Amino acid sequence: MKKVFLMMTGVALSAGVWAQSNQTERDVEDEMEQAQEEIEDALEEAFDEIEDVLEDIDVENLVNIRMGNRQFTLDQEGNWNWDDDDDDYRKRRRFRTEDSWNLEVGLNNVLTDIVAFPIDQPYNLSTWESHYIALARNYSTKLAGPLYMEYGASVSWYNFVFDDADVRAMRGADEIEFSYDTSDIVHIRSKIQAPYVNVHFVPVLDLSKGTLDRSYQGKGFRIGAGGYAGYRIGGRTKVVFEDNGDRQRLRDTDNLFLENFRYGVRGQIGFRGVDLFLNYDLNEVFASGRGPELNAFSFGLVF
Repeated sequence: MKKVFLMMTGVALSAGVWAQSNQTERDVEDEMEQAQEEIEDALEEAFDEIEDVLEDIDVENLVNIRMGNRQFTLDQEGNWNWDDDDDDYRKRRRFRTEDSWNLEVGLNNVLTDIVAFPIDQPYNLSTWESHYIALARNYSTKLAGPLYMEYGASVSWYNFVFDDADVRAMRGADEIEFSYDTSDIVHIRSKIQAPYVNVHFVPVLDLSKGTLDRSYQGKGFRIGAGGYAGYRIGGRTKVVFEDNGDRQRLRDTDNLFLENFRYGVRGQIGFRGVDLFLNYDLNEVFASGRGPELNAFSFGLVF
């Protein structure tokens, strides 16, 4: 009996342990199922929040860069905006300076002190042969609304071609002298050439559509007026003639009493990629008391 009792006791204990083990496994399974449900609910809520955030994103702001306490944003129109955290308000600003190389090609002439051409004088010029050329590095910066400032530097050449190819310009003792060559040589061209380095500043109104919201692109009608100043970096005379059927060139680099400094007013009007310009020198071509009182002007196209 004692053995039977012990055996029955052992069986009962084993059954109890087995039952407890089965109960523990069921509890674990229930807890795992509950945890899985909680995870799924959390993921669903997270996805809902992400969708809400995506709906609120401004698709026009494509690029964001933070530098220190400033955040720069590039929108779809290519405009840079920045937000200054220190001031606690948004400031809108575009990097609106554009640069380009410009070629100015046109004609030049001179006017007397009574604003007339010196028709009856030996230094009367041939307008269609007197070419003006300039190579400029130009910058355009937006100031406000449709107002821009064009500025830069250039190298320019005056070519004063005399209407009468027999005219000679020479340096005299105190002033420039003009004379006529009466030899039998066939004269083709006689001119004075004067190169300058210049700076210019021209406020421009760009009246093209969309100017208030876009950087300066030169795609519409524009008009401007400003000024310039320059310094002469040379000067010479050049005579082209034929001698026994051969074309010859004679150059003279003597100082012709040309004015060293140049300054004047400039106007320009343009549409899209081409501008018309007009320059008028307020200074005289020759130094005071060293030659006739003449003011140079030029006009042409800017490419």
